[in-house]
Amino acid sequence: MTQLQHILLHDRHLAAGARLVTIAGRDVPGTFGDVSLEHAAITGGAALVDRSHLGRLRHRGADARDLLNRFSTNEMLSLEDGGARETVLTSSAGRIIDLLTVARWSATDSLVMTGPGMPGRVIEWLDRYTFDEDSDFEDVTACTVQLTLTGPDAPAALHSVCGAEIEPGAAARCSPSRPSGHRIAGASAEIVRAD
Repeated sequence: MTQLQHILLHDRHLAAGARLVTIAGRDVPGTFGDVSLEHAAITGGAALVDRSHLGRLRHRGADARDLLNRFSTNEMLSLEDGGARETVLTSSAGRIIDLLTVARWSATDSLVMTGPGMPGRVIEWLDRYTFDEDSDFEDVTACTVQLTLTGPDAPAALHSVCGAEIEPGAAARCSPSRPSGHRIAGASAEIVRAD
């Protein structure tokens, strides 16, 4: 585990009473001690869940969207800027390699979220079929965190934090009109709602 992986949220989790578990090389909270309160927050309010053990890739290049379209099950060519879509990356034999969530920022820049410990395998598989295409992957898992806001009050909580309504199938960066710009609690934030 790199030092960065350890410190991103580790100290805050411990200060809040978390019991940490390690998944795919990342320390994430298993519980904060009162499972019934955690369950109530998720089912009756809003809860923030650290899912930093999942992988995150930057996918850049003019042919990036076409490459994902050819090797995954969901149609990706119609994905517009600010759109998000789930898809399944498959082998040439139709076997599942990984479940992906793709957020498109521009014609040449996307965020690809993978399963735990899968960024290397996803890159390796797609690089195997990348010849003259303008497509490049960068694993940004170690230098980023992934948080999931869940529960029936999650949309309202998200709106209060970043000042934006995020519809299903959309991706956004925090509104630049807010005083903090593209930042939440001092960190840049990209919000993806693929459901």
